[in-house]
Amino acid sequence: QISTLSDLHSVQQELALVQQQLAEKTEQLRTLHLELAGAQQQLSEQAEQTRPLNLALEGAEEHAQEVRLKNVQRDDYHAQLTADLKNAHLLLSSRVALASSRTNSLQDMLREMLSLSEEIYQLCTDSLSTAQMLYSASQTRADA
Repeated sequence: QISTLSDLHSVQQELALVQQQLAEKTEQLRTLHLELAGAQQQLSEQAEQTRPLNLALEGAEEHAQEVRLKNVQRDDYHAQLTADLKNAHLLLSSRVALASSRTNSLQDMLREMLSLSEEIYQLCTDSLSTAQMLYSASQTRADA
């Protein structure tokens, strides 16, 4: 019976350690979730900023074609419009690259969240096994 109590004490200590690890992993998951929410907000804001630029770029391209067809004498205006288009395109490209980078960061965070979730699942499985062992030990003591 002393051996069973010793085993029970060992299992309880192991369960406490697993519970502590579970709490730590859960806190890491919460932190990652907050970071993910912030990154998603930034990505959403970036997308909102990119939409008008894309529309402006499309509109400017259409207008440039109309100007060239209607009046060749407006070369100066056309040159300025072309420069504006290039600047808008460069800005749009920069925003797309930033959005891509943030998407990669989000994917990395999601991978880390998945890994943490798998660890939490394993800790829960371990806790369940420990609880089952404690239950069996208490049944054995009750039967004795």
